[in-house]
Amino acid sequence: MSTTLGEVIRSALANDAAVVALVGTKIFPNVAPQGTLAPWIVYIEVSAVPENSFTSAVATQLVNSRLQVDCYAKQYLEAHAIGDAVNAVLSALATADVAIWRTLSRDLYDNDAQLHRVSTEFSAFR
Repeated sequence: MSTTLGEVIRSALANDAAVVALVGTKIFPNVAPQGTLAPWIVYIEVSAVPENSFTSAVATQLVNSRLQVDCYAKQYLEAHAIGDAVNAVLSALATADVAIWRTLSRDLYDNDAQLHRVSTEFSAFR
């Protein structure tokens, strides 16, 4: 069974010393568990669209995925440090079956939770 894009992303982030120094093991798919203390990272595969080809079998088709990675922290600069570390890891990620690059990044603030969030979108081909 092949590895999912989420598994590739989680593994890359969880095995990077800079990311681990900032968030420990708090790297979650879709949503952080209730009660998780900041800082943390959440990643989600927003879309996955097969690239059509007249010569490629369905089993070997490339898939263009849009990935969103959100970095949460109490302090603005801390959220950005996590975002920078994530960007460095994912921008350098090149395996035999994935290519990934950043397409958009934005700053957000959650008034209710009082958390800063750096939300970054990536495109990935696998």
